[in-house]
Amino acid sequence: MRLHQDPQYSRIPAGGRTFLGPVQYWLATDHLLLVEVVGLVEKYRRFDLGQIEAITVRPTTYRIGRILAMAMPLAVFGTLGAFLLLSNEAGNDDRLAVRSVGGVAAAIALLSLGAMLRWLLLGPAYEVRLTTSLQSHCLPGLDTRPKAEVFCAAVLSAAQRVQAEKFPGSPEPSVATAPESPVAAPAAGARSAASTASTPSPREI
Repeated sequence: MRLHQDPQYSRIPAGGRTFLGPVQYWLATDHLLLVEVVGLVEKYRRFDLGQIEAITVRPTTYRIGRILAMAMPLAVFGTLGAFLLLSNEAGNDDRLAVRSVGGVAAAIALLSLGAMLRWLLLGPAYEVRLTTSLQSHCLPGLDTRPKAEVFCAAVLSAAQRVQAEKFPGSPEPSVATAPESPVAAPAAGARSAASTASTPSPREI
């Protein structure tokens, strides 16, 4: 599906990548579309803007786990690479092979260090969860605070417009400032629309 060629869709500049592939978010007049690419397969998930109940952003510790996981290969291969590259015990015939192995070990250590520095520079990781009247779904690819803020601002604005039309007179959704709190809280008095499709039907943000 070529969504960029469809005038009813506008892309939210807050997608990213997971271990399986890229993730994109698209807004239409009445729904949010999540597109996940896994290899050569595109997976779609649709959320009705009129039935979103909450968007919650909270910090997680999984990036800290990644950093700690990279510390082991950094220490092991860094030590091995330094020892082999600086060792003079091998004979002339074996010195080239030893230093080649040392170079490979040093390269692995540098890659581990680069990954650690990248995750440190990215800062804390976040989880964005979209709650609807039918389900609660953790949204992939929104693992930084700036991405989460861009996504929530776009979806909140669109959902406010849709819900104002469906539920006139209902209070507007509020935006919480604490990262542990719902970024989009449900508006009191809203009613979930009946859904005949198999897609999620949010009530309000």
